[in-house]
Amino acid sequence: MRGLSGIHRHRHSVFPGGRAGMLAINAAAIAAGLLLWALATSRGVIGLPTPADVVRQAVVQAGNGLLWSDALASLGRVLTGFALGIIIAIPVGFLMGWYRIARAIIEPYVQFFRMIPPLAIIPLAIVTMGIDETPKIFVIFLASFLSSVIATYQGVINVDRTLINAARVLGAGDFTIFRRVVVPASTALSSWSASGSGSDHPGLPSSPPN
Repeated sequence: MRGLSGIHRHRHSVFPGGRAGMLAINAAAIAAGLLLWALATSRGVIGLPTPADVVRQAVVQAGNGLLWSDALASLGRVLTGFALGIIIAIPVGFLMGWYRIARAIIEPYVQFFRMIPPLAIIPLAIVTMGIDETPKIFVIFLASFLSSVIATYQGVINVDRTLINAARVLGAGDFTIFRRVVVPASTALSSWSASGSGSDHPGLPSSPPN
């Protein structure tokens, strides 16, 4: 990690203009994309509305309230699915990381659904759950649950064994160790790894604490 951070700092140090130059290139890239979009649509190369048409329609939709109602509906689906995934994934991940039997029972299902892209679940969700809000929330929930349960599991198994052994020497039982050692120590690790714990992981790590 130290080597990677050193390379990262070195790249930023040699980049002309530093952060300001990077932001300028970002802005130029966005402007170039909008220009290409406008040229392609104005010449009829692709059947899309022009950027000006999109802006005009956005103003109209915002004026009649449809834009805001649709945005709130989408935000509600995302937050509901994400919250449900987190709430269920955290205890499941802790159980998988702390108890081997729990991992043996749950892991096959986690591995199975991790191999399926969330977008591929959409047709099955529509067929089985209809076309209302339920399948939309379910797909978001599934993606959130899978990444969060793996992140939580990784946080638990990466807890320093010295802390666990020290607590056992002092006479702490399993529940006390889990509550006072494992949960606090794994929280930071789980949060850090959540950003990279999607379907790109080849498999769950091994060697849970118990």
